[in-house]
Amino acid sequence: MFNIENIFDIGLYYLNPYALTPMVVAGVCLCLGIFVFQSDRSHPYTRTLLNISLTISIWVLSQAAMLMSYDVDSALFWAHVYFMAISLTSAAAVHLNTALTQRNHRQRSIIRFIYIQAIVLGLLSWHSEFFLGIHIGRYGAFPRAGMYMPILMLFVGCCFTVCFINFIDHFFKVKSTKKRQEIIVFMLAYLALLLSFVDVFVAFYPAVYPFGHLVLLGFILLMACHRLRTSHEMVDEQKSREISAVFDELRTTQLKLFESGKVSAVASLSAGLLHQLSQPITAIYGFSKFLKKEMDPKDKFYKPIELIDEQASSLKELLEDLMNLVRHRKIHKTNINVNHIIKKSIGMLIDELRIKRIVWDLDLDEDIPYVYVDSIHVQQIFMNIIVNAVYALNSLPQGAQRSFKISSYYEKQTNKACASFKDSGPGISEFDQKRVFEPFFSTKSKGSGIGLALCQDLIAEHGGQIVVESQPGQGANFIVKFPCASKVGMQYVQQ
Repeated sequence: MFNIENIFDIGLYYLNPYALTPMVVAGVCLCLGIFVFQSDRSHPYTRTLLNISLTISIWVLSQAAMLMSYDVDSALFWAHVYFMAISLTSAAAVHLNTALTQRNHRQRSIIRFIYIQAIVLGLLSWHSEFFLGIHIGRYGAFPRAGMYMPILMLFVGCCFTVCFINFIDHFFKVKSTKKRQEIIVFMLAYLALLLSFVDVFVAFYPAVYPFGHLVLLGFILLMACHRLRTSHEMVDEQKSREISAVFDELRTTQLKLFESGKVSAVASLSAGLLHQLSQPITAIYGFSKFLKKEMDPKDKFYKPIELIDEQASSLKELLEDLMNLVRHRKIHKTNINVNHIIKKSIGMLIDELRIKRIVWDLDLDEDIPYVYVDSIHVQQIFMNIIVNAVYALNSLPQGAQRSFKISSYYEKQTNKACASFKDSGPGISEFDQKRVFEPFFSTKSKGSGIGLALCQDLIAEHGGQIVVESQPGQGANFIVKFPCASKVGMQYVQQ
């Protein structure tokens, strides 16, 4: 049994100049491992590099303590620690290898098994047959190999065989020339690390001093520099991506501002032109009405005047729709229940639904949250959609089922109150669905194509959206969604 107090008795050690090199190597390796680990604690590479830095530091420090020992028992104790550190360093080398070849997740069970073997071998080194004793040589004290020593050497060989197999397999899988060059450098570094285990042979004869220590130091330096360079490149790449994203966002914002300014200018110009056009068209419309009223229907000029009246009426309605599109009334928002607006809209058009013999149904969610909108605008939107549905249902052949269902519900995922207008009409083709909200596009024979474009514009001003779901021959479903109102600092208003 070892006396721990004697092992740490300074009087049992002397300053052996051959122990200075392993002490310096241990200090540098440990500092490098901690420094790289602190740079990125979450990365598997930095953790595995810290592991091997710790085991190498214990390896060379225990060797330094063994070389400086006067006492045989203390030298034998440090020899046991020395060979335990060597077995753990072999396991840590495999662990680092899996991080370098990006196999740390796939080979987790193998890594765990190798670490267990290393611990078992380290404990085996305390067996009396592992060392034949301590020899005091020119360099200092070193142990004599026993019959179990070849087991440790076999374990080291197996560990490095696994490493080289991983490197070779990874080499053929990567396509980048730069990555392949890195793998070759890693293989050479691991070959040098394997040669540094020549210190293990100190149990048979004195090692080539200080070859093993310098190789260990070079290995840790190489791995630390690689990680720091990679981290620097990753940071630069991330900054480049961020800068690129900022430029893209600025470019997009610039285009939006440009388009916004262009649209604003066009809207102002359009409003002026429409105002100028509305005056003569209104005059023509009023004069044609007057003439039509004063003329005898049998007059030969009555039909042309009637045609002028119809066209002037259509132009007047089109201009009014265009004016609404480019210049809205001021929005007055209040907290209101979508169901109240739906009922108002239906109330305004209920006679139309009855005349067209349309079976309509309401399925309203009574617990739906309030929305902060302009009720007049939203009512205009709903009525426009209902009128379109009535037109679509009226186009069905005689005897066809004409049903219309309006429902409201709360969409929890997006926190929006939704109103659905579903008809059993002829439906909308996939091609027309992409254009149905475009100005001047209409499936009606006499439609201006302004209604749904105006609806989409109004809905967007309220922060909502409108979508259409349809299959040809299976009707259409227009869904209007508005963000739910905040209850903080607002009073609910029912209209």
